[in-house]
Amino acid sequence: FVSPTVCFELSMPALLPAALPRDPASANTRSEWIREAVLVLLVIAAGIGLRLAYPSRMAVEHFDEGVYASNRWFGEREDYQYPNRYLYAPPLLPALIEWSFVLFGPSNFAAMLPSLLAGCLTVPLVWKVVRGWLGPRIALAAALLVAGSDLHIAFSRAALTDVLVLFWIIAAVGVGSRAFVNGSPLAAVGAGILTGLAWWTKYNGWLPLAILGSGGVAWALIPGS
Repeated sequence: FVSPTVCFELSMPALLPAALPRDPASANTRSEWIREAVLVLLVIAAGIGLRLAYPSRMAVEHFDEGVYASNRWFGEREDYQYPNRYLYAPPLLPALIEWSFVLFGPSNFAAMLPSLLAGCLTVPLVWKVVRGWLGPRIALAAALLVAGSDLHIAFSRAALTDVLVLFWIIAAVGVGSRAFVNGSPLAAVGAGILTGLAWWTKYNGWLPLAILGSGGVAWALIPGS
């Protein structure tokens, strides 16, 4: 006679093969992945919270912010923009702020919205790029540094070009490095598009060309660099 308890214990491995992984290495890998995902999400949430805190304290105060956020107050005679605005910055950020006003109405928060979005998205972007280069631990540390950077937080809460151009530059360098490693023409095209967006945001947005160009020389001259 075999008791029901013994039958149940004998049948458990067959009934729940997925719930009870037999490979300890697989279980460890899964638990490490879950732990990393939780930590990354916490860092991203902290970065977002720091950038969105006290929205009533955000205000267009810098002269350049006023230039970028003033498209709607100029007519056909000024080409719908601050006079000689090209002397201050390329058109992408002013256009994004203008569309933010169109969608949500003119306000200090709407003027900051492009920078806020770019600042919040920079945290996971840095994690993703650095993880591909140096592994999960350094990637988490880099994301934590960006999330808690007082300068990055301050510029994320301003209607200026700095945070947005930094986002494009990091993305361009990350995608461009994949073009070197994988020899992917699609990645090279993507890096070119992202560099164009950086250049369309700030006049030093050409920097990915210098970074990837010098990195490409090292890649060609030093095997495994």
